[in-house]
Amino acid sequence: MIRQSPLKLTFIFVLSLVLLQCAGDKKDRPKNVILITLDTHRADYVSAYNPEKSKTPNIDFFAKQGVLIENCYSLIPITAPAHAILFYSQPPHVLYFYNNGQIFHPPQKQASLAELFRKKDFRTAAFVSLGVLQSHFQLHRGFDVYEDVMPSHRWYLNAHEINQRVLPWIEKNKDDDFFAWIHYSDPHDPYAPPNLPPDFQIELNGRLFKQVCLQKYEQLTLKFKLRLGANKIIFTVLNPYPGSEDQFRAAPNEIEFIQHPESIKLSFTDIQFVHKEEKRSALIKKRGSILIDCPEQEAELIIKARGNLNLHPSEKMRSYRKEVEYLDLQIGTLTKKLQEWDLLDKCLIVLVGDHGEGLGKEKTKFGDRYFGHIHYLYRAYMKVPLIIFDPTMQKNIQKISGLSTILDVAPTILGRMGWKNKPYHRGKDLFKTKKALKSILEETYAPEAIHDRFGMLQYPWHMIYTPETQKVELYNLISDPDEKNDVFDTHKNSEDLKKLQEKLRQNAADILVSKQEVKIDKESLEMLKSLGYIK
Repeated sequence: MIRQSPLKLTFIFVLSLVLLQCAGDKKDRPKNVILITLDTHRADYVSAYNPEKSKTPNIDFFAKQGVLIENCYSLIPITAPAHAILFYSQPPHVLYFYNNGQIFHPPQKQASLAELFRKKDFRTAAFVSLGVLQSHFQLHRGFDVYEDVMPSHRWYLNAHEINQRVLPWIEKNKDDDFFAWIHYSDPHDPYAPPNLPPDFQIELNGRLFKQVCLQKYEQLTLKFKLRLGANKIIFTVLNPYPGSEDQFRAAPNEIEFIQHPESIKLSFTDIQFVHKEEKRSALIKKRGSILIDCPEQEAELIIKARGNLNLHPSEKMRSYRKEVEYLDLQIGTLTKKLQEWDLLDKCLIVLVGDHGEGLGKEKTKFGDRYFGHIHYLYRAYMKVPLIIFDPTMQKNIQKISGLSTILDVAPTILGRMGWKNKPYHRGKDLFKTKKALKSILEETYAPEAIHDRFGMLQYPWHMIYTPETQKVELYNLISDPDEKNDVFDTHKNSEDLKKLQEKLRQNAADILVSKQEVKIDKESLEMLKSLGYIK
């Protein structure tokens, strides 16, 4: 019989306890983590939040089986910096990350959420659907795989195309611990579900040449083989502007005519051209044509353009809803596959919006209704869905109602994994915090936004401040949840609101003093224009 020394027995006992503890932690925590970011997705367009505006049964499944965070807000209505918040749990002004198209410089001594998983031997992968999140902009740190290739004719992918990349990777890695970030952006401009029918027809010399969907905002290259002498191209709008045939409907932009030989002569009928920054757009109401005088055999005319359709505001709102519901169907496809692979009960799945969307309430300086998300800080732009699904968690709560922000996503994920939060994280674990969040600082920045702008949400008040114009707005979210009535003038002498205003002004001043210059290269600028960020 071999006798063990007391010191060695003590060591073996302690080691056994540690191993048992580690095994217990691994058993009780989710095996895999999937972070789903819902780009440009308003909270009120998830039917678990508001059943009236859209139907999202597949997202609702996670809300019913998990925890619905009722009052979560983004800190910035701009995609790339909003996603940096999710991975670093720090606000944009701390990260010095203000705009899309800007090269991000991640904090050197602070790990991203993906890096924290990789350090724990998780396989990590990201699947992004917008060009503004490509690895060139430096959000890829910590990922073994970063799928960011866009089609040659557009800077975005639809949810089906993302799933075609996601599902094979998950199937290949389903037996390993993994962290996957899936980025869906279907509700983003252009509002164009993949199943849209053609809306524009092109004929050459009396024959159908092509039908296209301008609403998808895709790059078009049309090559016309011409005959000697007279040729005619006819453009026909297939569904004119609703209620008025006198409105321009087709509005392809970035028009470029390439003629071989250069002596080809073009004359235009019922096509109006407008120029902006050396780029040409063509406007057609219902029908337009090009008459071509071709002096040579086997000549060619190439027309390059980016599709664009002038939509009525009601059409835009309908299309936004259809995009949301199309995305929900694709999330359903993902969910079914996870069930088939026996992964759903092993996954922590977090669904979160990066920002909301304005759907025509505000107007531009030209009097048009504004559809987008860069310029403003109203609640429609800032309130986002946040749903946490964790089958390993005892289901003792269904909703969390206090104020929260997307800063809380990373700390909450770490908490569900049983890992310690990081001291540089500004957010909190939503399941462990005992202190209610009292106020939220919001920000948006030029050059993408018209102005640098700051907001302070301190329930029930929402104050918005534009330093350049010194304008202050104030809304009561209880009596005026849609923020239609600015009540600053009637409440500005309240002592509490004076304090709130001073706090907001001081925050804005401190941030602007340390704000760094934003540089956007030419190619990134073109991408931002093609995605509707810069008009």
